[in-house]
Amino acid sequence: MNPPMYLRLKDLFIDAGLTAGLTVQWRQWRDTNKSAAFIVFMPNGGSSISNDRGGDHYVLVSVVGAVDKPDAAEDAVTAIVEYITAQTGADDCVGALQLVGGFPRPIPTEENRLVWQLNISCTWGE
Repeated sequence: MNPPMYLRLKDLFIDAGLTAGLTVQWRQWRDTNKSAAFIVFMPNGGSSISNDRGGDHYVLVSVVGAVDKPDAAEDAVTAIVEYITAQTGADDCVGALQLVGGFPRPIPTEENRLVWQLNISCTWGE
């Protein structure tokens, strides 16, 4: 699969405006600015993938709030959840999206950031 699913989902979210106001990263979070909020796309496993059959590709999307400013990040998480739950049918690039586990609880960091981790299933096959 080229590009990998986590990069496809990143591009879809950028095109949909879901990353506005967030610094976009992939594979791992790099804290490059204490006053910035981030969104990070990482592969997170999935179901068995066979040739010519559909499968589930999991993408972990972490939304990291700016230090002492969680509201913008929570708004971004809410927009992502609403986007996924409103989806009808499947996208040509990422397939059908499903939020696994519902709206996540925020995880605090030592620097007083809040981090939300969304596990998104992309059901796709060629």
